[in-house]
Amino acid sequence: MFSHDVTFDDPVGVPTKHGSEAVRSSWERSLTPGRSWLLTPERIVVCDSEAAVVMRNDGIINGRPVVVESIEIWKVGSDGLVQAVRVYFDPDPALNDSYFVPGFVPGFVPG
Repeated sequence: MFSHDVTFDDPVGVPTKHGSEAVRSSWERSLTPGRSWLLTPERIVVCDSEAAVVMRNDGIINGRPVVVESIEIWKVGSDGLVQAVRVYFDPDPALNDSYFVPGFVPGFVPG
């Protein structure tokens, strides 16, 4: 479903993931033991080759139910494969996970 050169900003503000393997790794990270997600599109608006999606993300993180509402922009190429995904959301404060903080760069140490 994803182009080999897809870009994935989930969430916008963290470093862009490039390529289908990076997308796969991102999903695997989200579905580690103690985490699970059910994504339900609540509204989809399509214009040309892009779609804006209001998504409800019901999850379990460390045994605690979490709900995150996201707005996602999906761009599809002429070959029918996803070229880009940009996800905007305010994480549940209980996530307490720096990965979900816009501007967070893994491995970056200020100084």
